[in-house]
Amino acid sequence: MSTSNNGLVIFTLNYDGVIETFCENNGISYSDGFDPYWNPNNFDTKDVKIFKLHGSLYWFKTEKDKILRVPVKGLEVTNLRYLSDETLSEMIIYPALQKDKNSEVYLWIHNRFLFELNEAHTCVVMGYSFRDKEVRENLLGAMNTNPDLWLIVVSPNATKHKNEYLRPNLEIASRILTIDRQVEEIIGDRKIGGYIDSLNTVRSVEQDIWREQAYSIDYLKDKIGQVVSMYGSVGKREQIHHSDRIEWINSKIAQRVVG
Repeated sequence: MSTSNNGLVIFTLNYDGVIETFCENNGISYSDGFDPYWNPNNFDTKDVKIFKLHGSLYWFKTEKDKILRVPVKGLEVTNLRYLSDETLSEMIIYPALQKDKNSEVYLWIHNRFLFELNEAHTCVVMGYSFRDKEVRENLLGAMNTNPDLWLIVVSPNATKHKNEYLRPNLEIASRILTIDRQVEEIIGDRKIGGYIDSLNTVRSVEQDIWREQAYSIDYLKDKIGQVVSMYGSVGKREQIHHSDRIEWINSKIAQRVVG
């Protein structure tokens, strides 16, 4: 999930229509790319853009591979027919069933996912276990090529999942921050936006310090010490784990001293 001047961008592996229902109930314009047929241009003017990496309960495919969206609950797929009397099948990528993964829709969404990651400044990951190897490799690959990308991982086991799946090296781990809380709590208290703003302020200060090469080591240590304190303050207030960032900063300072 990321935000931009073009609206809220959400990538999800869930098949359900929870986000769509929220938008419907609150009068928010949204698109998952269908209206009712697949057309990426449908995203252009919407406030919320929903990219479903593994498909939707409301996407169907005809025998001739035409893909459409039918936003109605309780439909029995075996009884559905397209207007030309073709049978319809689900457009969902199950863990053990990957046959539709190379279809136009999924390839387009996957490429958009990679593009957004390589352009993003902050990505918030909510309620995800990182067990999907492909998604995990996409995220880590983007963090490797996009040094400005930070992840904020929210789930009761966020730190556990990070330690298990997201530690290729200290520098990347230092840009992955964890919040060990229920997603519902974070959404309910509506503080995530404020936290991101606070974090961006500290990140900007840190970047300015590293950018200035004329500082003496003592001056650099003093300034970076203030940054470490700022990270600690923000982290304590919002229950965010910043220990890897602080460790990475200290290791970089040590390298400067030795150098």
